[in-house]
Formats: sequence, C-alpha cells, structure tokens
Amino acid sequence: MIIQPNFPDHWKTDLLVKLAGSESAIRCLLRFWAHCQNQKQWKFTGLNPERLASICKWEGDPDVFFHAITNTFISVSERFAAAHQWEQFNASLISNWNNGKKGGRKKKTQREPNETHGLPTANPTGTDRLDRLDRENIPPNPQGGNGQRGKGIVPTTPEAKTIASLFKRKESTPWQEKEVKAFKKIMPMDAEELALVCAYTEAERKKGDEGIHRRDLVTFLNNFRTEVDRAREWARRNPKTARQKVAPVVLPDPEPEGFRAWLLETYPKVDQSKKWSEIPQDIRDRFTKSAKTTEAAA
Repeated sequence: MIIQPNFPDHWKTDLLVKLAGSESAIRCLLRFWAHCQNQKQWKFTGLNPERLASICKWEGDPDVFFHAITNTFISVSERFAAAHQWEQFNASLISNWNNGKKGGRKKKTQREPNETHGLPTANPTGTDRLDRLDRENIPPNPQGGNGQRGKGIVPTTPEAKTIASLFKRKESTPWQEKEVKAFKKIMPMDAEELALVCAYTEAERKKGDEGIHRRDLVTFLNNFRTEVDRAREWARRNPKTARQKVAPVVLPDPEPEGFRAWLLETYPKVDQSKKWSEIPQDIRDRFTKSAKTTEAAA
C-alpha cells in the first residue's frame, strides 16, 4: 500500500477531518486502505455506513463518517463504492495480485553449461562503443510520421501536455521511453501543484542563468516532488504573484445536515446514493428554502 508524502497536508485530508469532526478519521481511512489490501480489491458492493464504520473501527456516528469519506476518499456509484484512485497509486501491488493468480512470474529458461549456441560470448573490440554511439545518434525531438519514434509516445493527458508546453515542446513531439516512465511514476498528479510548479518555473526562467529550476525534462519529472516544495516556498515568498498565476481549488459544498432524511421523504424515487453536488439544483434549492423556513419558525 502506497501513501503519498503530501497525504497529511493534502486538502482532502483536511476536508475529511473537518467533515468527520475528528482527526481519528485519518486512522480510520488508513484502516479502510488496509482492508483493500487484505481483501485484494478496492471496489465493494453493499458498503453502507454501518459496515464501513465497522471496517474502519469508527466510534462516532456512522452516517457522519460515511458522508465525510464519500466526499473525499471513496467514490460511490450505483453499482459499487471504490477507494478513489487507489488502483493508480497501487498499480504494482495489483499487478502482483494478478501474477499470483497465474502462478507467479514465469521462470527464465536457463541454458545448460555445456550447451553451445554458436554465438560469441563477448562483443568484439570497439563494437560496444559503436553500438552505443549509434543509439545516441537519434534526434531528441523528431517530427512527423505517426507520432512515435521507436518507443516514443505523444502526450495525450492534460498533465503531460501542460508539462510539454512548460518545456517548449510541441504536443506532436513524442516523448522518449525514459520520460514516459518518469511521468507515470508521478501520476496521478494534483492539478493545483502542477499549476504552482509551472508558475514557479516560469518566474525562475525570467532570472536567466541565476534562476533555480530544472532544464531537462527527465530530471524535472524524477524530481517533481522537490519542484513542488520549491514552488510552495516561492509562493510563500511571493503570495500575490502566486495567487494571480494559480487558480485556487474550489472545494465542493458540504452536504447540509438533515438533507438525506428530507430527500427520502420528499423525493423517494431520487437515487439516494448520489452526492450533494450531484443532486439537481432545483431540489437542493428547495431543501435550502425549506430548512430556512423551519429554522425561522423555531
């Protein structure tokens, strides 16, 4: 189970604690992730508030915790509830599960010591260096063709296109294999952090040779977390510029107290598993008006 370094200070973690009303919600979330690993799955059917509270050992109101975690770290659909992006952060773990079902990795066939194959056991003098030079004699940013060079891949995700633009690359320019591997290691990526890093990098470039930023894409990707830390420090020293460059993250409005009971009574045919933000606006407006009327009467 992989936990990102920014988990304790991530806005979702703060929101979870705020909605649940207790920092113990973080420990309960970790228990849920551990449950996913033990059960070798991250999607569950029939996950109601009482069952989730039992799994996570939540001692408070099950509905409160269920509301808090389904607005942050668990995605709920009509068919199942799933740990949000858990399969992306733990892709290698899931791969090991699948390999285990097939009996594990296949063993490499070892050649018998006395078996001859008619091939030289070492490179002739000089050919190793020539082969290396031949491989390195490939243009770094080829154009045209079908969008691929060898194992190069054209960026398709918004994050990859943003990074390509940051390094003054065309979207049609394929990435080298090592760049693709480095990019996949840092995914999924927080959009606000990426925007902050881009703003910081552009600001440092204006300083010329004195600017502190990565000049090489692979180095940038391999040290992305360091770039995030630098960007945050830059934002603390330049708050006005940072606010202008980076749009703040808009958090969803929390679900008002008493809404579920009112929805079930007033609109029994509406899907009760939908989040507050997914409920039609006219229904939410009617509940808000009804709540204000009830509060005024009290």
